Amino acid sequence: FNDFIGLFWKQNDQWILKVYEATTKAGIYWRENPMNVGGTGTLVPKQYLGAYQIGMFHLGYLALLQVKPMKAYRDNNKDDIIDIDPKTITEGLYGCDIHHAYQSDAIQLNNNWSAMCQVIEKISDWNEFFALCQDAVHYWGNSLTYTLIEEKDFAITEEKEVA
Repeated sequence: FNDFIGLFWKQNDQWILKVYEATTKAGIYWRENPMNVGGTGTLVPKQYLGAYQIGMFHLGYLALLQVKPMKAYRDNNKDDIIDIDPKTITEGLYGCDIHHAYQSDAIQLNNNWSAMCQVIEKISDWNEFFALCQDAVHYWGNSLTYTLIEEKDFAITEEKEVA
């Protein structure tokens, strides 16, 4: 769990950002034992408009379910390293859902919580995140956009003074 999932919205002319510890990559178990014959999936960073809806997750609780095709890199060499190769990109409905990992706030390793899903680590964070998603659905409908960006997209460049 070394990634972050955030919610970003404007309310009363103020921008609000909430950030939660998460993973956007498959756990080691799923890297070594892919569910898909093409290999373990890793979501391609980009914006996926309306890709999620609130619905019943297969573990019996409400979560954000993938409802539109998304792009994924495929890694099929069954080791513990995620290989990102543009030649392996596929697109489809993979069940790349957004859900929580644990029933507590205990910090643990992501060994098998995610086969490709985006997973929030702590249940307290999940509860806040999901409540905000439910609020959004109440106001704007059950269609949620997800944007996956990488740390390098936040690279800060030095500004130079112009004389």
